[in-house]
Amino acid sequence: MAQMPLATLLNLRRRREQAAHAAFATCRHQTRQAQAELDATIAELAEHRRLCREREERFRLKVTGRRVRSLTMELFRLDLESMQIQTELLQNHVQSRRKHLAAAEQALEVARGSWQRSRRDLERIDQLFHRERLADRRVRERLAEDRIEEMAGFASPQFPGQWR
Repeated sequence: MAQMPLATLLNLRRRREQAAHAAFATCRHQTRQAQAELDATIAELAEHRRLCREREERFRLKVTGRRVRSLTMELFRLDLESMQIQTELLQNHVQSRRKHLAAAEQALEVARGSWQRSRRDLERIDQLFHRERLADRRVRERLAEDRIEEMAGFASPQFPGQWR
């Protein structure tokens, strides 16, 4: 009879542990995804900077030693400013991704802690359940031994003619 509440508690703890593990796995996936997004954004920023340098070098090679109209120079300056604004936007995006990754890593640590606590709780309840089963088995074995001794007592010489 004492097994039923422990078995129920054990099943509840198992479900909790499974739910905590699922939450941990979800957080781990989200952290990996956030890291991948950050890496992609950093790569995008690096590519943008490379393209900006190439564009600037091409323009400088094109105009070096030549007379250039002021309008062309003004357009190039505006183009450089536009590229700088795009660079700043990408840098802000990288910072945003870093914050997102930090939040995901923090959530992962919380989920990991919750999962580990629920695993420890489950192990404790499982040990209690195991001890309870062993104690119950010992009681049943003692009862069986007592019955055997009782039956042997009926077959003793005190009761001739019975159990022979």
